[in-house]
Order: sequence, then structure tokens, then C-alpha cells
Amino acid sequence: MRAARASLRAGRPKEAAGFVVDARRLVGDDAVAARSVRAVGEDIDRVLAEAVVHWRGAVSCCAGRRFVEALSQHLDFLDRRAADVANPDPRGASRELLIGRARAAVIEAGRLFEALPADPALRMQAVLAVLDVCADHAEARAALAELRVGAPGRVTAARKPDGTVVISWTSSATEQVEYRVTRLLVDGSWRVVGRTRGTALEDGGAPAGPMPVYGVVASISGRASEVTRSDQPSTPGQPDGSPAATGADGFPSNGPGGTPAAADPEPSGLPTVRALSERDGLLVFDWPTGITEVMVVARPDAPPVDPEDPRAQRWKVTNMRYEIEGGVRIPAEIPRPCHVAVASCRREPSGTLTVAAGFGAAARIRWVR
Repeated sequence: MRAARASLRAGRPKEAAGFVVDARRLVGDDAVAARSVRAVGEDIDRVLAEAVVHWRGAVSCCAGRRFVEALSQHLDFLDRRAADVANPDPRGASRELLIGRARAAVIEAGRLFEALPADPALRMQAVLAVLDVCADHAEARAALAELRVGAPGRVTAARKPDGTVVISWTSSATEQVEYRVTRLLVDGSWRVVGRTRGTALEDGGAPAGPMPVYGVVASISGRASEVTRSDQPSTPGQPDGSPAATGADGFPSNGPGGTPAAADPEPSGLPTVRALSERDGLLVFDWPTGITEVMVVARPDAPPVDPEDPRAQRWKVTNMRYEIEGGVRIPAEIPRPCHVAVASCRREPSGTLTVAAGFGAAARIRWVR
């Protein structure tokens, strides 16, 4: 079995599996030798199973231009531990090709980042160009987080004869943004009306009576502006001049007293996780269709207000990591008991991760273990 172990250590589990097949024929009725062969075979099977998971991760990351994650979390494992395990998809790219593509993208993103202009008016598009090459370039993501997105200008609302309200606003100073429009409800929560890249939107579900208050936020690549409200035409924020309480994408998310607003069944239009619970020391839940990444948010003293709650800790979990570990591990440094909530995420075409503005009703739990 020395040859099998040597091959496994050298990162060639398929070659090692061939030695195990030969060894099983030779040991015959020798129980001690059979146990040794079985133990090595189990180690090989474990590496082969992990290789399949990492192949899926590598292909998924490269497709989403998350080349840093592809290299560090998946391709590195395949290169070191499973070099002779081919892509399960016979039509897919080889390990060498994916590694070359990922390394080239990381190098090119680094080159573009070094050439970023200092002018804020030009810097946003330059940073987005870096992320278009490598969506998880850490320095570019940090630079993007520091850039402010211009808030929409004056928001107005006018009712048509059929009762539909037309909301319009002046465009943001930031180019290529998407606008999200919400309506203030009588209970102080906000309901999403819609999204658009234009500067007007119709609300066919507006209630009769006094004109509702609307809020508009501009966003790009996960970054959001302050909210501009229709009842405060001069500057974004509250009518008294103080900034409106906002969620992850800049929209009002708090009810009176800073408590969480009424739960949106699909915050930011993203389906939410279901059946959130604890099992064997892990946080487990049902992943909604189309969601491959979530943001887990934990706070010891109270339920998280939203995914950007400044008093909470948060971390991203991919469905690949969830599958490998069988759930989500709550970091040991977070005090127990604590309150945990899970927000769905969406990977934009640019590769940037957008986190939902809130949590679904079934996506909260009090963690006591």
C-alpha cells in the first residue's frame, strides 16, 4: 500500500485508487492487510468526493468571474490534492485552462486597479471595469465600498384619472444606476413598487385618498445612495433634515423606534430561505431556487435590524460551503445566546454581490447552543 499512499500524498487519487484495486486482489484472506487497504481506500474515496465538489465550485466561480475564490478555494485543492481528477463535464475546460484563465484575470484586474483615476467622477466606472474582469478583486471591492452613489433628485408623484400614480425623479449624478421605488405604508413600513433604469415608474396598486409618500434610491453594483422622498423635495433624507433610516440598499427599513419594519416576503425581490433551524450545532435551512449565496447576520443583544446592522456581525456563505460542512457554523467568538438572520444574495452580471435589504419572516432564529 506504500505506492497508493505515495500517490495520494502526491495529489493523484485516481492513480492511488488503481493501486488499491490491485492490493485488494492480493490480500486475499489476510484480515489485517484488508483493513489497511480499506482504510487507504476510504481516504481516497473522500478525496475523490471532495474533488467533485471543488470542480463544481471552480467552474461556478470562473463562470461568475470570481477568479480569486476559484483559485484559493477550489483550483488550489485540485492542483495539490487531485491533479489527476478531470473535469466531470467532458465538454468542460481542463484544470490547467481554468488556472491559466483565473491567474490571467487576477493579473489584469490588478493592472487596471493600479491605474485607477483619482477623479471621483471617473473612478466609479474604472472600479467597475476592474470588477468586470475579476468580480471578487478585494481592493476593487473595497474601493467601490468607499464610493458614494449620487442620490436621485427631486421626487414627485401625480395621480392619473384611473388612480395610477406616476412617480418621477431627477436622475442620479452617478451613471448606469438602477432605481428602486418604495411606497410608505400607514404602519410605517415600506413596500417595493418596482425597479427601473429610467426616471419614472407607475404604481398601479396605490391606495385611493391622499397621495402616498414615495422613496427612490439609486444603486449600482451593490452600492446605494441615500433615499430621496417625495415629501421632501429639496434634499435626501427625513423632512426634518436628518437622514432616513435605511437598509442595505439605502431604503427605509425601520419602523418606529428603530425596530425592524414589517417583513417583506421577498426583500429586494429575492426569494428567502425557509425552515431556518439548528441541527447538531449547525445552522440549517432550505435554499430557495436560484439562490447560491446568503449573508448570515448575528447580533447578541437583539434581532438584526437588517443585513447592514452596525451592531451585528455578518459573513457570506455559499451553497458549496454549506454542502461541504452540512450547514453553517456560528463563529465561536459570537456570544451565546444570540439572534441570527439570513439574507439572500444575488450575483449581478458584473459579478458584484447584491445583498437583500432585509430578511424573510422565516429567516430569523434565536441561537442558544
